[in-house]
Amino acid sequence: MFSASFINTHLVNRSSKTRIFTVQFILLLILSIWVFGFIQPMLGIIDNALVNYFLKRTYSIVCHQESHKLITHAGAEMLVCSRCAGIYIGSLLAGLSAIFFTFSRIKFKALIISSIPLASDVLFYVFGLYDYSKLISFSTGMLLGITLYLFLMNEVENLFSNKN
Repeated sequence: MFSASFINTHLVNRSSKTRIFTVQFILLLILSIWVFGFIQPMLGIIDNALVNYFLKRTYSIVCHQESHKLITHAGAEMLVCSRCAGIYIGSLLAGLSAIFFTFSRIKFKALIISSIPLASDVLFYVFGLYDYSKLISFSTGMLLGITLYLFLMNEVENLFSNKN
């Protein structure tokens, strides 16, 4: 029938896939909550001054929140700048896409390459080569967020496949 090594290998692979799915699910849950938190003022779901103050302070830890760099809609502002929003939303979209599609392995080199447009945008703005663009910042952030998520999931796969 089946040898012990075949069964052992099959069970190990199944266990590894379960762990990878669990990590992916937890990461997606955290990203979803995080994204919901910073777009919440635009949705207007939570109308509590204390909660809104707590959320603004929480996101100020990871983002400068300069008002001219925030995405606004109908007078409400996101709690992170357009670049940070792009990174987080890009990561979330990559995670959701990874449920339905298989992506090729992302190497560290690809992560570095995908950070070049974002770094260029920051430098061009800082040195006054052009005015701040929410669209460019969001787009370059999104590119990095997508690549970062896929890279991290590849690393998780490598971690679990090397353990077994």
